[in-house]
Amino acid sequence: MVRSGLFVLLLSTLLAGCAYGPLEADEAYRDDVATVAVAAAVNAAPRPEVSAAVSDALVREVEQRTPYRVADVERADTLLEVTIREVDVGTPLRSRNTGFPQVSSLDVIAEATWTDLRDGQTLLRLSGIRGESEHFPEYGEGVPVSERSAAEALAERIVDEMAARW
Repeated sequence: MVRSGLFVLLLSTLLAGCAYGPLEADEAYRDDVATVAVAAAVNAAPRPEVSAAVSDALVREVEQRTPYRVADVERADTLLEVTIREVDVGTPLRSRNTGFPQVSSLDVIAEATWTDLRDGQTLLRLSGIRGESEHFPEYGEGVPVSERSAAEALAERIVDEMAARW
């Protein structure tokens, strides 16, 4: 009885590790790239403060989640550029009693291009990639909270795409 319980435990641990374990760095990322320059995000939308939040979030994501080092463009193997096309602030939920917003949303929609600076090849091109967030005005959270959160979500999605299997 104990043996069968141990076998089931061992088997489930192995299966869970195989099916849902994190990707190994050498499986997920290009091994021919060591450094990435992250250009300041260009903002074609009317909220200029979002571009700085996106740039900062991209640098953090690349440094924390990839094997790449962030470097100046003069020393980098590749360049990551983002253009923010739209920042959409919405109010999806209002209080029935007061009419004041309880939950507001903010979406950042962008394009991203990752280019190999050594040969000019485009490694990744994304269009319509989106970072979404919500904030709660009745608790004192304003749009800046949502802008940072949406910028972080956008950066995560872009880095996820950089980590595709090659």
